[in-house]
Amino acid sequence: MSVLQSGSIENSSSHDTGDGHSADDRRNPFSRKIKSILRSFNGDDEASILKRKAINSFAIRIVSAGIIYLMQIALARMAGAEQYGIFALVWVWTTLLGSVTCLGFNTSIVRFLPRYLNRGSYALARGFVRFGFWISFCGSTLIASLGILGLYFFGDHVTTYYVIPFYLAFVCLPIVALGEIEENIAISRSWINLALVPSFIMRPFIIFIATGTLWFYGMDMTASVIMACAIGACWIIYVGQVVSVRFSLRKELPTGKCKYLAKPWISISAPLFVADSFYILSTNADILILGLLLGPGEVAIYYAAIKTLAMVSYFHFAVASVSARPFADLFARKAPVSELNTLYARSVKMIFFPALATTAFMLLIGPYVLELFGDGFAEGYPLMAIIACGLVIQAAAGPMQYVLTMAGKERFAARASILSLGINVSLNFILIPIYGLPGAAVATAISMAGQSLYMLFIAHRELGLKPFPLFRSTSTS
Repeated sequence: MSVLQSGSIENSSSHDTGDGHSADDRRNPFSRKIKSILRSFNGDDEASILKRKAINSFAIRIVSAGIIYLMQIALARMAGAEQYGIFALVWVWTTLLGSVTCLGFNTSIVRFLPRYLNRGSYALARGFVRFGFWISFCGSTLIASLGILGLYFFGDHVTTYYVIPFYLAFVCLPIVALGEIEENIAISRSWINLALVPSFIMRPFIIFIATGTLWFYGMDMTASVIMACAIGACWIIYVGQVVSVRFSLRKELPTGKCKYLAKPWISISAPLFVADSFYILSTNADILILGLLLGPGEVAIYYAAIKTLAMVSYFHFAVASVSARPFADLFARKAPVSELNTLYARSVKMIFFPALATTAFMLLIGPYVLELFGDGFAEGYPLMAIIACGLVIQAAAGPMQYVLTMAGKERFAARASILSLGINVSLNFILIPIYGLPGAAVATAISMAGQSLYMLFIAHRELGLKPFPLFRSTSTS
């Protein structure tokens, strides 16, 4: 009898106690918390879906970070600090121009395409995709042509070792721009793998393999050779991505006639173009101005430092890329402010706490990993600590630019980018001649923090957004 009673007691101890938790969970709050977290990822509600997609996006960026970081170390070792610095500067210009020459349509497509598909306006959706594609192609081709002509006629005024890499960069420009369009079509439909894997994993992997193979067979690894490998990788990736994205889009957007609303599309995309241009210029102003004021060796040290710290911003990118569509849907159906604040608070928490932990970890191992690049690169460690301050403030603000863009407040986002660029450029030109590389890091950190705080103020005033929701509970978890 006592055995039966003992068994009954043991069995009952593991049963649900009536509030959704077992007695074991009651005795072990940590276990209960872990199970609660796991359940929050497995649901079919918007919060669970957002978390899963954000984790998927971040996982892609983590793999990408590993590949890119190994590639950067290998390039610095194979090419030397000077040639690596030349390539770094030219590649920054390439990615910058590739994004801005889309003339804002790479961003506005995230806003318009879901709206048209949700309403069943297929003719407008087809027209917008086609219009954005050709605008981006024509814009990037024009800038590339002007750049090539500029180098041809005024190349004597450009430092010799930059001429050939910049020629190759302009050849690559239209491909980079069209890749931006396809990536954002995929983001607008929440196809995270299609959006991120080609650019963030496959492209650096191909560059890594191509340069490593050429170096193994004895080729001198100059900046021009690396740029040629990058061009080949961009062509391969773009062709595959456009086929995959358009094939997937056809399932939601059947073939048919196109309808064009060029004037409203351009009127919306133009301020986005300004916002994107100034934002990208602001985030890269330090590298660009260092290239003007200092030599490629200093550029290489600075570039290695920011690449080492780049993982911190991946949380921001991962959450922002998957929350763009939910924000767009909320504004499209004129959802109440409480829903907006719930999604915003959830997004900020998913960005800030992982970013803070990653920042601490990267600062702990920073001196050791910088030494992998070669002699002298460890000098970049103080720069990491300075820039980390700006990144943490940016993470605490959350995906502000996406929120303002999806809300139709893109003009405010443009103003924030202009303000940030003005601060960044001014401080860089003032501080770099005095303090060198630390001056560039201080200018970048201040501009990042200033832009984030300004956009927070605008979102609070215009949308009723509650800033810094880090320690407030959301209405749904």
